[in-house]
Amino acid sequence: MVEIIMNNIDEKKTNALIWYMGVRPCLRLSLELLYKNFNNKYKYPVLVTTFGKQYSKRFIKKIHQEIDPNIKFIELPKPKVPAHIKEKELFYNRKEIEYVRKSFPKSRIGFLYVDQFVAGLAMQYPEIRKYDYVLKMDDDHFFIKEFGFDIFKFMEDNGKLFGAFAMEKADSKRQRDCQIGLRDLAKEYIKENNIQFQGEWDSLVSQDPTIWGMDIFKNKNWENWWNYVDQSGGIYKYRWGDLEIHALYMRMYYPDSVWHDFDYYNKEVVKHSGYGMVHYSWTLKKLQSLKRFLNEEII
Repeated sequence: MVEIIMNNIDEKKTNALIWYMGVRPCLRLSLELLYKNFNNKYKYPVLVTTFGKQYSKRFIKKIHQEIDPNIKFIELPKPKVPAHIKEKELFYNRKEIEYVRKSFPKSRIGFLYVDQFVAGLAMQYPEIRKYDYVLKMDDDHFFIKEFGFDIFKFMEDNGKLFGAFAMEKADSKRQRDCQIGLRDLAKEYIKENNIQFQGEWDSLVSQDPTIWGMDIFKNKNWENWWNYVDQSGGIYKYRWGDLEIHALYMRMYYPDSVWHDFDYYNKEVVKHSGYGMVHYSWTLKKLQSLKRFLNEEII
């Protein structure tokens, strides 16, 4: 049994980053809660990347004034669909898939761009790659309780390379609708590379937020697997998720001992969406409503 080592704030800080892929105004509330319940104490660098301009200068200025002037915002170039993928092949055109018919119109193509970046391209981005650990956040993740310790130092001290805030089976109907062809691709890759797969095909995957030990993405094994996924076009064609792509890779090359499940959803430390205010149509009215609720219930 592995002894779990807790950390002391006075110890040397881990080389770590908190990274958001941002698009929605609820980012401000997410940042406020991040700092209230974790980062005011541990003071890790925070990076917000967007595709193109998503936040106004006024929005960013308020965050710098009221939360942390050192939060870095970077606008990435707007991506394009790879030339070898035809329009008719894109996920939103696959009307035979129930999830597409109900929930994935053409207007959501931006999600495919984000998915491609988070699944693999981000690991090559210098502002992310230079760190040893990265907490990957969405702008609709809310930390509603204090963590109580430095999660990055915990990962480092205990030799953990992949930290999940929850674990779940990747076999629901909706998940299956977003994994068409992924397992077949993985089986081909495993056969070609003579790999012993460590787990079941419906094995547990993480639920965001997730913490990456960046060493897992700085080697030839990851480079080979990512190139195999990328060249297939499966993210654009079938909306393959970063969580499943990463989980399959981890099962190929790493033992379960390098995973850690913080179980923060069951412990009610984190909430994902669920407040009815993550889209622009709700904007500040819903943000203020949620802030009043959190002040009454938590503070």
